[in-house]
Amino acid sequence: KGSDMETGIITGGTRGIGAAIARSLAQRKVRLVLNSRHADAEVEKLVAELSAMTDVVFVGGNASEPATAESLVKEAVSRFGGLD
Repeated sequence: KGSDMETGIITGGTRGIGAAIARSLAQRKVRLVLNSRHADAEVEKLVAELSAMTDVVFVGGNASEPATAESLVKEAVSRFGGLD
């Protein structure tokens, strides 16, 4: 984990195709901001799995809402120094 790592946001990133993309990016050491509308045990398990590979943060909410979209970007910038 280094400062030259890429950072990505994945909306709908906790199940199905989004989770598969998250796993693929985590294997490449891309830092992740994951989003879905709700956190539950399945989300917590995925975040723990990905955290073993890279830096991950979960931000809940509806990404189609401007406030949530803004918070995703703000989290990427504050936690990881930017977004790729």
